[in-house]
Parts: sequence; C-alpha cells; structure tokens
Amino acid sequence: MDPKDSKKFLAVLTFLLLAVFLAAAQFSHQPNLGFADSAAILALITAVAVGIERVLEAGWTVIGLTRNAWWPFNVIGAQSEQLLKLANDQLSPIYSQVDSAIDRLEGVDVDKARKELQAIKEQIEALMQAAPSGQQVNLVSARALQALEYLDRKYPGVIQHIDIAQQTLYGAADFVATFKENPAKRLVSIYAGAMIGIAIAGLVGLDLFQAILGDPEAAAAPAAGLFPYLGVAVTGLIMGLGSSPTHEVIRVLQEIKKSRKSSNDPAAPEARPTEIRPLTPAPVYQPARPVEPLSAFDALDALATPLEESAPAEPINAQRPLKTFSLSRR
Repeated sequence: MDPKDSKKFLAVLTFLLLAVFLAAAQFSHQPNLGFADSAAILALITAVAVGIERVLEAGWTVIGLTRNAWWPFNVIGAQSEQLLKLANDQLSPIYSQVDSAIDRLEGVDVDKARKELQAIKEQIEALMQAAPSGQQVNLVSARALQALEYLDRKYPGVIQHIDIAQQTLYGAADFVATFKENPAKRLVSIYAGAMIGIAIAGLVGLDLFQAILGDPEAAAAPAAGLFPYLGVAVTGLIMGLGSSPTHEVIRVLQEIKKSRKSSNDPAAPEARPTEIRPLTPAPVYQPARPVEPLSAFDALDALATPLEESAPAEPINAQRPLKTFSLSRR
C-alpha cells in the first residue's frame, strides 16, 4: 500500500467518524426513553453489538467473493496472486518431468500413474482458483509440498531441482505467516462498526452510562447545552467495537455502581467494647491474733493430758421413748 494513499484513506475515515460522533452527541433521540428498565436497555445494546459484528462479517464475505477487486482490499490479494503464480511456475516443470519418466520406468502401470498425477494437478489448481488470500496460499503450499514429497518417494531421482520448488513453497508460507489479515480490512472494520453503532445509538437513544449509573429523573429532563447526548455517542462507539468490549464496559460500570452503593449505605452502629474487669484475688485468712508457738515443755504436757471420756454411743436400733400430746382440756 502506498503510504500517501494510506494516510489519505485514514484521514477520510477519521473525518467521517468524527462527524457522525459529534452529530449523535448533539442531535440524538432522548436517551433511554420508552424502555421499561435498565435491563432492557443493556439487552438491546448487547444485541446491537453482536449484530454489527455479523453485518461486517457478511460484508467481508461479499467483498471476498469479488476477489477483493478494489483498493485497499486488493493489496494483499495482489501479493497472494504473485505467490501463487510463482508456485505454479515451479510446479509445472515437475509435472512434465514425472509425466516423461512414467513412460521410461519399468514395472509401472502407466495409466494408473498418469491418473494419479492428473489428480494431484487438479487438486492444486482447484485451490488456486479461489479468491487470493493468505489462507489460500497456505493451502496451496501445504498440498504442493505433500505432492512433491510423494512423487519424489515414488519416482526417486526423476524430479530435478526439487529443492528449489520446496524452498519457493516454504517461502510463500513464511510470507503469509508475517500477517494474519489485511491491515486495511481491520482498519475499515473498526471505523465502519463505530459509525454504524453511533448511528443506531443516536436514532434509538441508547445511553449505557445513564442506564447503569444515571438518575431516571435526570434522564427524563430535556437536554441543554453543547453536546448534551455525549453518553449516547460514546455508547454507539463502544457498540461498534464489538460484543467483547461492550461486555467489558458493562461489567466495569456495574462494578462502579456497586462500589457507589456500598459507600452510600449508612454505616452500621459501632459495637461497644466489652468491659473486662481484672480478677480480684481471694482474701487470705488472717487470724484475729497471732498464734504463739508452743514451747517444747508445753507440747509434752499437751500430749500427756488424757482425752476426756466421751459418752458411749447409743445403739442404732435402740428404742426411744415416744412423746405424745393430747388435745383434751383439763
């Protein structure tokens, strides 16, 4: 791609995107008007994001069927055509060499060998007939390398300069591996998806930020000032980027809403700390007067004093006199 052409192309796309964005931010429909709740708004936003992806995929399929005839989509297509032509130039003499060797080799079924060779040629040519792309180059290179390896094993020494043909095919596959898709195609997808998303958001009035974080009464109020529907334009831009970015933005906004709600909730009453009183030690018994220690003589006298004889114990089964009383008057 010519650098000058790419810069002009990028400038045109940027100007168109900016114009659509500012128009939606200034002249959009009233945000989220007529929707039952925020869940319905989020469901519609997600569905629109997925729909934009499918529309772009269908559009690129149609462009691919036209063999990417117009710039900038034909840049990689032209490079793929050159690689396929180079591969075909390397394979043509190999077909001729094998076809000539079939008649000279002994013990070879000529008809069967030529049918096999023709089948290989038709398979590779069928792959080359598709629209030029990196995937097509990979398919042709892989099938041609398999065919060369098979023919070299079956007819050893017949194919000349087989290494050159293999290097050409490997080089084509390596070149395709340097890019995954047309950069211009990716760029156009981003810009086109963003403009489609902004247009839909402006016409319907979809505001992702108002649906999750906003105040319903403020949303119903008439807009005023410069770019009053900036949230609608940003919502359309997010939808145009695809379903995955849209889901991520919704998740982040919902987390912000949860954090705001938790910070605005009244704080729970603080629990009073439990008073812990120190343990009071048990009082130690103190005698009323100090006990004087006994002398050695006093101790001997106490031991020598006989104990008083106690009264004999009353037998357990002994009968005790029954005491009675009378209620009669005297």
